[in-house]
This record gives sequence, structure tokens and C-alpha cells, in this order.
Amino acid sequence: MNGSAAWRYENDSLESTLFFTQEARPFMHFAFLVEGIDEMMQTGKATWPVERTLLTSGILDALLISKTDNSRRLPTPHLAIAYRSPWNWKQPPAASA
Repeated sequence: MNGSAAWRYENDSLESTLFFTQEARPFMHFAFLVEGIDEMMQTGKATWPVERTLLTSGILDALLISKTDNSRRLPTPHLAIAYRSPWNWKQPPAASA
């Protein structure tokens, strides 16, 4: 199964996206998260920098507060956190037949 969305900006430019769900391998999107948790449990060391968790949690919190308050702009000085991603993307394994 897949889904798509398209939208037009106020300046009449268009954007779109396409995504696929994972019926052949449900919940595969959690595989690397579980792998990271296992690594942390085995080594006793954080798999990802704490700054990444603080940023993603802080951004989500600010967005939800803004959403519940008529999309009010919120100052977010608490998100002035230095973080440089070590980007190490891994392609998820192919679905088995």
C-alpha cells in the first residue's frame, strides 16, 4: 500500500510526496530503534547523543503547544543546543516474500 500528497503554496509552486507502508514487514520502522536500544543495554553507553533526543522532544513539545494555542509562534531559546549529526543512514532490509 502507498500514499501520496500534493499541495500548492501561496506563490502557486507545487510540491508532492509519495510514501509506502510496510505491509510485507510490519513495524520494520522500529527495527533500528530496537537495535539501538539493544546496543545501549549491552554497552551501557548511549547509542545516540542526548542532544538529539532533547532537540526532537523539545521541537515536538513546542509544536504541540503552538497547535493547541491557535498556531501561536513560541520562543524556543531552550532549543539553542549545539548538535552535529554523525549521519550514518542504513537502508532497511528488503521485505521477505
